[in-house]
Amino acid sequence: MSYKTEITNSNLEQYMDYTSSPDLDLVTRSTFFYLYENLLRLSDNCIAEIKANYLKLDLDKQIEYLKHVTSEIEYKIKYININTEKVLSPYLKKYELDIKDFPFRSNVDVEKILEEDFSSDIDESLDVNHIKDMHLYFFQYAVYIETCRILDVINFELSEFSIFKSSITKKKFEDLLKYLDIKDDKKRGNKVKLVAIYKRQASRKFFFKESAELSTYFNYINEILDSKFTTKSYSYSEESSHELVIENWIKENCL
Repeated sequence: MSYKTEITNSNLEQYMDYTSSPDLDLVTRSTFFYLYENLLRLSDNCIAEIKANYLKLDLDKQIEYLKHVTSEIEYKIKYININTEKVLSPYLKKYELDIKDFPFRSNVDVEKILEEDFSSDIDESLDVNHIKDMHLYFFQYAVYIETCRILDVINFELSEFSIFKSSITKKKFEDLLKYLDIKDDKKRGNKVKLVAIYKRQASRKFFFKESAELSTYFNYINEILDSKFTTKSYSYSEESSHELVIENWIKENCL
């Protein structure tokens, strides 16, 4: 049985087709909540399909299949590669929303906007472009969190990802590496930055499971960066110049 054949089953393909390039043409055909309910159904079906396919495979093919599914999803669904929470920031501030309450059905004003149907007449007093933008940005965020939910299911089975609390925190961690310009083990100071991330209380609380060990952490780093960091000969100080930079980034982008 080929895992590459199995991945073509309809639910995963439908999910990727539905989410890979949403634009204004999509939101004009329906309301945000209709799109959102479809997305939830597709993601549930996708998860069920991945689990079913995974269990059909021989043991030596299971991890290979899960990694292949992950790469396919990450390649095709571009909205997991942007800071979607930043996209929603203006709306969170304007309507006094908490991102944890997404999709904000308890807020009357937001619910009314997201229920607007562009296939019918809209009140001329409303800013149609503003409403369409809201539908699109909120759908982008929905794609982001649902895709991360699918990846969470996959990552649960992959031991190398067990150091992170979720796919969202894993993605945030990789964003932090880019921000700190950590690309390899040859640039002076990169190891100090990595240790500071692992040791700092704020980052440990947000990114890592309590059971995450430094050796496993460096193994993951070496895999994604094709580097050769080791746990030997490292130094750490809470007075490190990187500490404040890391903590401020986490406060601005994660909390």
